[in-house]
Amino acid sequence: MENATKKRGEGRIAAFTGHMVDAPGRTTPRFPERKVEPVRRAIAHQLDALDVRYGASSGARGSDILFLEELLKRGGTAHVFLPFPKEDFARTSVGYGWDDRYWALFRHPRVRIVELAPALPPEGDQDAAYDFCNQRIQHEAIRQAKQAGTTPVLLSVWNGNPGDGRGGTADAVRAWRKHGYELVVIDISKLPDTHSE
Repeated sequence: MENATKKRGEGRIAAFTGHMVDAPGRTTPRFPERKVEPVRRAIAHQLDALDVRYGASSGARGSDILFLEELLKRGGTAHVFLPFPKEDFARTSVGYGWDDRYWALFRHPRVRIVELAPALPPEGDQDAAYDFCNQRIQHEAIRQAKQAGTTPVLLSVWNGNPGDGRGGTADAVRAWRKHGYELVVIDISKLPDTHSE
């Protein structure tokens, strides 16, 4: 029966984590704007290769939004977790030209948004909120996969280095490895820059 389900094209279930596009003036570049198109292409390639049709992610500028847009283009369904209200998240984790794309996700019929806290926590508690958000993303993908009788995959856009603080991509990858499920890393440090025309 599981094979029949797979033949109908229901696809894989993925959790997602990835770097935000760098804010202007970031001291050590990690995801500069010139890498946006190469990252988008790499995400699109992996979604096709893995046959992902359902994804759990957050909604920050850069990797998260690119993942969600590409998943939706393929007819997929997304479950978006935000650590606190969407307006506050837009101020802390979007901006720099990504706002319209972020807000468009809330209008999409195949996107379900879950706000995990009713208010923005104090600055000292925000890393813990991001960490909890990562946990919920991963638990949702695992739960959905178990219901479907399959195993989930974590797709990540990561440079392989420790994060800037708790609750980032490196922590999400580390937590996923403890679950023992498949991990696919798009190494952003190895992607080429966008060629200037």
